[in-house]
Amino acid sequence: MARDDGSLYTGITSTSQRVQEVKEERKESKAAKRAELQPDAHLIIELIEKERQSVPDKVWELTSAQTPADEIKAILGALRLYETYLSNLKNQVSNVLRTKEVPLEGEDEPE
Repeated sequence: MARDDGSLYTGITSTSQRVQEVKEERKESKAAKRAELQPDAHLIIELIEKERQSVPDKVWELTSAQTPADEIKAILGALRLYETYLSNLKNQVSNVLRTKEVPLEGEDEPE
């Protein structure tokens, strides 16, 4: 006669329980860190956005009437890269802090 021990096997081993505990600890740690940074998140995002808004003005700061055309093109290319970098940085900070983007004054709300 065969025994039916199926109800004794839950599929959970001590290792899988420990892995689950470690995951929960990490989750709680991230949540605590996020909670610490959350009040300042909008300030950080605002600073990045202000810098991004000021990128076009930098063309006038970096060039003069005597600046050759090819050098101006190089400066414009570098400023486009910088603007892209700032945009990506803003997105990364928003993702890490999981904040909703609040439109700045004069900006349209996303649809």
